[in-house]
Amino acid sequence: ENVVHEVGLFQGTLGFDRAIVAIEEGVEPFSNLHGIQQLRFGAGNVKEIYGDVLATLRREFAAE
Repeated sequence: ENVVHEVGLFQGTLGFDRAIVAIEEGVEPFSNLHGIQQLRFGAGNVKEIYGDVLATLRREFAAE
């Protein structure tokens, strides 16, 4: 439940189109993720989305 609050904080600060959430395979996602970009990765393998996270950061910082 605390994670839900933190994601809401990012949504409110960054906006729905700029906030992202990383979700590990096998973890039940919470209900209010609609409208947030989701990066999903295999169990115990967060490294597989590093490129996606970097691409998102580059895109967002280039836009400023």
